[in-house]
Amino acid sequence: MSYYKYKLNRVLWLVLLLLIIMVGGTAHAQDAPVCPEGVGCAEIILSPETMFGDIFVGDQGVAGGQNRVIVQVTPGQAVTITARNIQNPGEEGFGELFVYQETSVTVNVAAGQTRAYTLRPVREFIRGTLAHTCNVNRLQEGEDVQCQIIIDGADRGVVPSGERREFTIDPGERALRVQLVGGSVSLYEPTVRDSTFSITAGRTTTVNTTFERRARLIINLNQEGVFGDIFVNDQLVAGQSPSAELFVTPNEGLNIAVRNINDPAANGDYRWLDAETSTTISPGQERTVTVTLRQEPLRGTLAHTCNVSRLQQGEDVQCQIIIDGADRGVVPSGERREFTIDPGERALRVQLVGGSVSLYEPTARDSTFSITAGRTTTVNTTFERLARLIVTINEEGAVGDIFVNDQLIAGQSPRAELFVTPNERLNIAVRNINSPNAVTYRLEDAETSTTIGAGQERTITARPQRVDLISRERLNALDSIETRLNSTRTAWDTIQAIWRPLANGEFVFCGNYPRVPSELTLNAGLLEREPGVAEALNALNAGIRETRRAVDEWRSECSIPRQFVPVESVNSGVAAVNNAEASFNQTQGAIDTWRVNP
Repeated sequence: MSYYKYKLNRVLWLVLLLLIIMVGGTAHAQDAPVCPEGVGCAEIILSPETMFGDIFVGDQGVAGGQNRVIVQVTPGQAVTITARNIQNPGEEGFGELFVYQETSVTVNVAAGQTRAYTLRPVREFIRGTLAHTCNVNRLQEGEDVQCQIIIDGADRGVVPSGERREFTIDPGERALRVQLVGGSVSLYEPTVRDSTFSITAGRTTTVNTTFERRARLIINLNQEGVFGDIFVNDQLVAGQSPSAELFVTPNEGLNIAVRNINDPAANGDYRWLDAETSTTISPGQERTVTVTLRQEPLRGTLAHTCNVSRLQQGEDVQCQIIIDGADRGVVPSGERREFTIDPGERALRVQLVGGSVSLYEPTARDSTFSITAGRTTTVNTTFERLARLIVTINEEGAVGDIFVNDQLIAGQSPRAELFVTPNERLNIAVRNINSPNAVTYRLEDAETSTTIGAGQERTITARPQRVDLISRERLNALDSIETRLNSTRTAWDTIQAIWRPLANGEFVFCGNYPRVPSELTLNAGLLEREPGVAEALNALNAGIRETRRAVDEWRSECSIPRQFVPVESVNSGVAAVNNAEASFNQTQGAIDTWRVNP
C-alpha cells in the first residue's frame, strides 16, 4: 500500500518516453498549464462532469477515478486513450439498471500544444424493469388490504392498492405471485394470483393484477351492551352477540331477525322485544343493517345528583350510591344519574369514596324517597369540605420524612397531603432528606409553620439548606484539567485529520502543524490527598505527550523531500493519535467520576 503527500514548495514533473499524468481538476482547456516543450498534451474530459473513470493509454493505466486529466503524449503520433471502469454514482439507476461501456479516443497533438477531447460514454443496460400495479377493487376507507409482491419466490415488499411500483429485474422469464395481506383479506376471493412475465434488458414490462371483493353484510343492534341470537334467513349466524359480519349471496332477499335478547344493565327494570328487518346487497358491495330494538319498561326512576363542594382539580372524591342496601355504583360530583327502581318507599345512602375523602365531613348522608311507576323522583345530596394542607420540598427529586405537629405524615416522600383542623397552628418539619442530585452535598432538616381557614387549601414548600461534601480544592483542580484537556483536543483534532486520512491512502498537504499545550502540573500535596485528581492528571499528560509526538513526527516527515510516506512512519503517527485519544477518554472518565464521588 502506498501513502501520498503533496509538497507545497515543488511541482513534480517526470518526463517519460510514453506519457506522464497531470491531474487537471476542474479547469477548462484554455486554463490548462502550458505543455512542456518536446511533448504534446491531450486534455481528456468525461461528460457529464459528475462522471469519472480510469484513464488508460493502450493497456497502461495513467489515472484513476478522474473526470478530467491532462495526458502527455509523444508529439505528432496517433495515440489511443481509453476510459474504463466508468462511474456516475449519483445517477439514478446506475449500477443497478445499467453501466457505462468503456470509451476510447485517438489523439494526435503537436509538440508544446494542448488539445481537449470530450468522451461521452454510452449506457449498457444490464437489467429490465417490471412496472406493476395491484388493484384491490372497492376497497373502503379503514379496511386493511394490501398486496404482497413475490417475484421468483423472493418477497419484494407490500404495496398499497392502486400504487404503481417498479422493480429492477434480471432479463428472462419470471414468475409473479401477488397475494393479499391485512386484516380485511377475507373480503376478497381469490386472495392470491400467479402469473409469468418476460423481462428484456433496458425495457419496461407492465403487469396489472386485480382482485374483486365479495358482498358483505354487517348487522348491529341499536342498543349498546345488548346481546341476542342473530339469524339470517332463519340460519343462526351469531349467538348472544351485539353484532355479526358475514359474506352473503348478492341480490338475494335477506331476512334478519334478533331473538332471545339479553341486557346485563336491565336488572329487571325493562326488557327488549324480538325484532326483524330485511335487505338485499349488490355484488361487491357492503351494507350495514342496524336492527332497532323496542324497550318495555317495568319500573320508575330516581334522578340523583351528588354535589361535593369546593372539589379541586386532581382531587379524588366521588359519590357511592346505595339504594335499599344495594350498591348502585359510583358517581362523579355534579353528575345527574338515573336509576330504575321498583315502586314504593326507598332508603338512600350516599357515601364519599376516593383518595381525598378525608377532606370532607361528614362522609356519608342518609335519606328516604318515594318511587311511583313510570315517574321520576329527583333527589340532591351535598357534602362540604375540610381545610387541606399540602407539603412539598423545593429540591427536585428530593424525598424526606414529613411531620405535622410531630406526627409522621409521609415517610421518605417528596410531598404529603392531608386534612387538618382549620384555624389551628401547624408546625411542619421535613427530616432525613435524601435526593438523587445530592451527591456533592447533603440537605439539612427544614421546619416552618402555618394556619389554614375552613374549606381552604394551602401548599407549604420546605426549603432545606445545602451543605457541600466535595472540597472546592478538588473541583478547581478538575476544572483546570478539563480546560487543558479541551485545548489539547483542538490540536489533536487537527493532527488526527492528517495521519488517519494518510493511512487510508488519501492526499495530505504539509504545512499544518498545530500547537500542542504544555503538560499540566498541580500541587503535589493535592495529588497525594486526591488520588482521583492524580489519575485524571496522569492520563491528560500522557495524551499531551502522544499528541506532541504525532505533530513532531509529521513536521519531521514534511521536512524530508520525498513523495511517499513510509508505512512505518504512518503506523507510528496513527499509533500516537490513537494513544492520545485513549488517554483523553480516560481523563474525561476520571473527571466525571471524581466530580460526584465524595
